[in-house]
Amino acid sequence: MAGRLTVKERAQIVARYEVWNSLVAVQRWWPTVKGRNNTIRPETIKNCRSKLLTTGSVTDARRSGRPSTSQSVDSIPGRLRKLVDAAGAYVEF
Repeated sequence: MAGRLTVKERAQIVARYEVWNSLVAVQRWWPTVKGRNNTIRPETIKNCRSKLLTTGSVTDARRSGRPSTSQSVDSIPGRLRKLVDAAGAYVEF
């Protein structure tokens, strides 16, 4: 998996796409910047451009710093029961 693009690289990608108006041209140009064996997906180019058009910037959105959780309160007892069962003891809740 390749590393994340820097803000400068994203800006270069969007600028080249705006000038050339061709995904293929940007894909062919990219290895001259990052090295012979590096590629860029068309979705990456489109995502950089859409981010610029919607937010006015290619930087990442500010995040709250809090971890994201996808568990609901209802699923906690079931998960806890599975952990206790795996440990070899069973406790009724």
